[in-house]
Amino acid sequence: MMLLAIMAVVAVSFLASCASDEPETGIDYYLSLQPRTRIFARGGLPPDPKEDMIGKITLQMRLSIREHYPTLTDDGDDAAVLVACDEVYRLYLESGMKSHTECVATLYRAKMCGTIIRGSTPIKNYYF
Repeated sequence: MMLLAIMAVVAVSFLASCASDEPETGIDYYLSLQPRTRIFARGGLPPDPKEDMIGKITLQMRLSIREHYPTLTDDGDDAAVLVACDEVYRLYLESGMKSHTECVATLYRAKMCGTIIRGSTPIKNYYF
């Protein structure tokens, strides 16, 4: 009987601890890339210079978002994220590779519940 009581107490404490694990909610930011033309595999060859530059710049933009906005907050910080992305995008503009638009990167502000996006709003488009 004592063993049964101990098992019940352990089970209740385990269930109580699981029930209190609420997912983190707040505002986060992400980039979505949409190519204007179809991207073809190049059979193991490296990407052309512009595609390589787009990949490197958008990766740097994502890292910069995390650097300037490391954790979720209730209000977000649109200004800090925009400044972070704009600084990185300026590197692309200064590279001289901006001839015609092959890809659009859209920066979104998202309501998050854990890792689930509950709603998002586009903030700015970056043209590559």
